[in-house]
Formats: sequence, C-alpha cells, structure tokens
Amino acid sequence: MKKLFLFATAAAVLCSCSNQPKYIIDGDIAGLEGTVYLYQGDSLIDSAAVKAGKFQFRGNAGAPAVHYLLDSREGQPQAFAMQFILEPGNISIKSDAEDAQVRHTTGTPANDASDAYSVASRTLIKEYRDQATTDERREAIEKEFEQLTLTTIDNNRDNFFGVVLMPNRAYELSGQETLDEIAKFSPEMQQTKELTELKTSAEQKLKTDVGQPYIDIVQNNAEGQPVSLKSVIDNPANKYTLVDFWASWCGPCMGEVPHLKKTYGEFHDKGFEIYGVSFDNNRDKWLAAVKDNGMDWIHVSELQQFDNRAAKDYAVQGIPSNFLIDAQGVIVAKNLRGEDLYKKVEELLKSPSEPQMPRRGFSIKLPRPMKKTLLFASAAVLLCGCGTGSKYVVEGHIAGLEGTVYMFEGDSLIDSAVVEGGKFRFEGPADITARRTVTDSREGDAQRFGTMFFPEPGTVSIEDNPDAPAGSTRVTGTPANDASSAFRASAMTLMDEYHREGTSEGRRREIEDELGGLPRKTAEANRDNAFGIMALEGMAPTLSGQELLDRIAEFSPGMQKSRELAALRTVAAQRLKTDIGQPYMNIMQGDADGQIVTLTSVIDNPANKYTLVDFWASWCGPCMEEVPHLKQAYDKFHGQGLEIYGVSLDNDNDKWLGAIREHGMGWVQVSDLNGFDNLAAKDYAVQSIPSNFLIDAQGRIVAKNLRGEDLCSKVAELLAE
Repeated sequence: MKKLFLFATAAAVLCSCSNQPKYIIDGDIAGLEGTVYLYQGDSLIDSAAVKAGKFQFRGNAGAPAVHYLLDSREGQPQAFAMQFILEPGNISIKSDAEDAQVRHTTGTPANDASDAYSVASRTLIKEYRDQATTDERREAIEKEFEQLTLTTIDNNRDNFFGVVLMPNRAYELSGQETLDEIAKFSPEMQQTKELTELKTSAEQKLKTDVGQPYIDIVQNNAEGQPVSLKSVIDNPANKYTLVDFWASWCGPCMGEVPHLKKTYGEFHDKGFEIYGVSFDNNRDKWLAAVKDNGMDWIHVSELQQFDNRAAKDYAVQGIPSNFLIDAQGVIVAKNLRGEDLYKKVEELLKSPSEPQMPRRGFSIKLPRPMKKTLLFASAAVLLCGCGTGSKYVVEGHIAGLEGTVYMFEGDSLIDSAVVEGGKFRFEGPADITARRTVTDSREGDAQRFGTMFFPEPGTVSIEDNPDAPAGSTRVTGTPANDASSAFRASAMTLMDEYHREGTSEGRRREIEDELGGLPRKTAEANRDNAFGIMALEGMAPTLSGQELLDRIAEFSPGMQKSRELAALRTVAAQRLKTDIGQPYMNIMQGDADGQIVTLTSVIDNPANKYTLVDFWASWCGPCMEEVPHLKQAYDKFHGQGLEIYGVSLDNDNDKWLGAIREHGMGWVQVSDLNGFDNLAAKDYAVQSIPSNFLIDAQGRIVAKNLRGEDLCSKVAELLAE
C-alpha cells in the first residue's frame, strides 16, 4: 500500500562491512499478515511481505546491533512488535504456541542468550506480580533476578547480548569496577560502540568514585547569582553536603523528594546540606517544582538539560543521582535512595558518645516494583514543556492488568505507577506537544499492554482489555488524544476492509487514496493540538517546501511555538531550495576510483538533456526495489539524453561498490561515505531514501521523487516535448 509509506520516519545509515557473513531472518508469526518493517532505532532498514504468517529478510551482516521488527509505520495501528539482535547467521523468530504475546528468537549466539534470559526473567516476573506472592518471596526474586543478569553477562562475554546487558550492570558499579568488567569481554566485543562508550563513561566515573575528591560546580541560583559547591563544602556549618542531580519532569526524582525533605529536616541543623543541580531547561518549571514541593535547600541550574556541565564532570547518565561529600571534600557515598539516605547521614553524623535519637514519625508506603528491573531504563532526558502550572492526569483502566505500568517519552523513563484492580493513575506538569507511551513492560519483560498518549492539560482516560485485539485501546478526554483515537479508528476500519477477501481491487485503490488523505484531513481538523502536528509530519515527505510552510502557518498561535513545528520549518526552509522550478545545487563527491565527479559536469554535458540525482544506499531495501525501474529508464532513455547521478548514503566503501556491481547500476555513482551526514543530503533536504530529483539541461528541477513506472513515464513525456 503505497500511501502507507507516508508515515515513515527518516531512514538512517547502518555501519557494516560487506565482506562479513550474511544474515537471514525467518519469521513465523501466527495470524500476522501484510508487511513487516525492519528498523534500527528510528531508521528503516528493510521491509518484507508476510504470507500466512511467514516472512524473510536477507542481507549483509555488519557489526551486531539491536534491531526491531514492526508490522506498522508511524500513524498506523500496530499488532506485532519485537526486539532482536541482528548478527551473522540464520535467525528464527516464532510465536509461542500457547501464548501469541510471547515470541522466541533463536539461531545465533546473542539471540539464543537473549531468548533464554527472556524466558527465565518472564518466569520470575510472573511470580513477582502474583498477588499470592509474599513480600519475603519478592525480596528473594529480586536477588534471583540480579543474579540471573550477572550470570548471563558472565556467560556471554563473547557475544552482543552480554554487551547489551552490561550497562544495566554498570549502573551500580564504580568506574574501576566497570573497567574491570569491560576487560573480561572478548577483544571483538570490546571494540563495539556500546562498550567503547561505556568505557569512556567509566573513565570519567573514576573521578567521582567513593574516596575521590569532589569536582567544583559553579552555577546560578533562582536569583541568577552564582553559587559554588566549594562555598557550601567550605562552610564550617556543613559537615556533609549532598549534591543532588534532579529535574522537575523526572517522576523518580520527585518520588525521592519526601526522603530528601525528611533527611534535611532531621539533620540540617546538625551539619547536613543539600546542593541541588537541576536538569530542567524551563526556569518556571524548575522554580515551581522547588516551591510547590517545599525543597528548601540550595538550588542551581544552567537550564541546559543533560548538557549541564556538572553532569559531564560527574558522569551522570541518569537521574535521580547524588553524591555525598564530607567537609574535607571527599566523596563518601553515591546514589543513596529512600531510607538509605537517612540511614547513611544518621550513621555519619552520630558520634560514638552521642545516644541515638529516635526518628521522627514519618512513613511513606511506596509502590514495590522490582528494584533491579529499573536498571533497564535509559538515562532520562529533558522534556520541553509549554506554559506553567497546567497539569495532566492519566486515569487508566485495563481489565485484567496487574503489576506496574511505566511512562516513557521515547526511550526515556518518566514515571511509573502500581496497577490495582486494573486501574492506575499518573499526573504531572502538562506538555501540550509531547508524545508519551504507557506500557507494562521494561526491557527484558514480556509486554501485554502499551499505548501512546499526549500529556496535555486535562484528564486523559485510557481503557482497554490487554487480551482484546490489537488497536482496541481507547485514549480520550483531551483534544489531541480524542483526535488520535478517532484517526486510529478510521484507519483500522479502512485497513480491515482493505484486507477483507471480498474487497475488489478497485475498492482497494480507493482505500489507498483514503488512507493517504487521512493525515491531511486530520491535520486540517486539529490545528490547535499536537495530533494535528503529528499528522502533518506524516504527510510532510510528500509536500514541497512552500506547501509545508503553508500548512505550518495554518496552526494556532499556541502550536506555532512548539519544537515540532520549529523542526518542520527548518525542513521546509531547506526544501524550498529544492522545490520544482528551483535551480540545482552542485554536488562534488568521489566516484569508485576516488576521482571527484561534479553534478555540474554531468548537467553541462551536451549529451544529457535530463539528469536524475538519485539518493540511495546499499542497505536500504526500498532503494534496491527501485533499481529495476532505474535500470529500465536508463536502458531505454540513456541514448536519448537521460543520465543518472547516483549519490550513495552508504558509509562502507565495499558495500557501496558491491551493490553497484551486483545490481548492474552502470551510471555515474558518487559518495562521501558519511551516511545521512552526506553534505548533498543536507543540501537537498533529504530526510529519507530513496529520494530523487530530475534536472533539465538548464539546471532546473523539473520533478521529484519519481517512483516505479512514474520515472519512465515522466522522462518519456519530457523527451517527447
């Protein structure tokens, strides 16, 4: 369905080596039909048709990396999703015969290890969440889960799954301990991007291990006055100073505030101070959180999110994070949570002769999710909100669901909540353009429930039965969520009709047109909320620069300030330069022999009446599907004045040249081997591939993104004039 490709995010380059072995992915997912897409992060790698639940991918295997399979593109209902490790060999993906939600990925070392770990962890998680499980048994399960992770890492230091799990282990290790663990991996695994980055982080962490001297921080307080950490530590009244890294948007951070307040209230007069470093980027939200929560200690911030200089100095990868420093400026403890903070400060401040004072009556019953599973969270990143004081409330009712649900923005954990009787609740500062996900799974967990929502002001209702068909979740209550729910319902109705056996081919073509038009209609009807922006993003690849700017201008003043529309404006401004009728921009890149071939030299060649600038890559499945059409046009019209100037977004020379030879792409080929950082890709505002521009002999762009038979038809039309 051509129109469904409008929902794709921009593809990005993979790093691999053509001389390495191939991979084959054989999938057998009962009940699955249509198309599955292969992603690395947000980057589309390939797609495959599904027949009777079966599909296959083939390609050259580069460095092992985590990949994803989905049966949906952005804006479409999703029934199937899973994560696996792409590495050389035959990878088998199958549904569990007894539970369609459980899938097994086997056939290569990393995937075999991942599957075994997943099976073992699911067993533990299921028992943990069982209401009949005692607290004592839950504590034992937490220890078993931790040991499972440690054992799995130790047994897989020669494959990528051990690498995948290592950051979870490193979270609780000192810098030196992390370096020691990395050294136990095979030489090949130590060269992976993941362990290389972890090593860099560990080397910085060495400087902030317990026993190391503190690193000074100088940042502004609420009044804009610089306050140094040194001035706090040097204050004779302060025996111990807690440097606390936090943010107003961070749910786990705010969950720690009662413990910080308890410890501060008890021990401040005895020599305990807190120096709070905020990772906010919104001054009003930062100060409002301080005021509303009664956080009456020292607060500073650069309002630079995770780009805060102190975050880099202290190797902070996730928040909340803290460092306890004594009066001599030595770090004596790190990452004290909950009651551990109170106990440690009490221990340090209590002299041998001083009788232990009774604690104040203060008790908070917190949810008990598995502590160790929290290690699977990515470092939280800052949210960019709009306005101050407005809040969102999420009220969920998922029949049959128990345990814990987690709120994410992208890969960043925002908050968690306990599910009781299928019900859960979130609340926090509203962000009218953010997109978040609520799910009952973390990495390594089996997933029963997951849905997207917008945290805009008001009460958002999420209702579903996790055992109901995919796409049945209803998210309503605020404008963007109502619009999203309506869009999903319309798309599902059309897709159900499309896949129905009795639907005629004529009706299927009509449905394709209707699906292609849905984003436009939705954007037009929702110019005052975030889902309208999301719909515009879906249709943006088909719009010219001016068309995109015109659509952006139609949104309300409140939406105009959003970061999403700002990003689209940047795209549109660059795209204006490559709209039809605009002059081409020269490209100067090396061919297979390393010789510079300019686009100008090709266009200026008197033999060439039209030149097609084709952006592609060897790893791009849709690009390679277009090759037969390119060859057809080239063979038919090259002698009449058609030339093709191929610009590869590969970053591997062997893969690039191998694809040219294998597919007989006998036209001009150039590349700077910089992936999507290719300078020409930036000049031509290329957000995804395949992408092409047809240029006449006068250097004017006369057509864009000609696919399939459209290329031959357009060239034939132009040459006949």
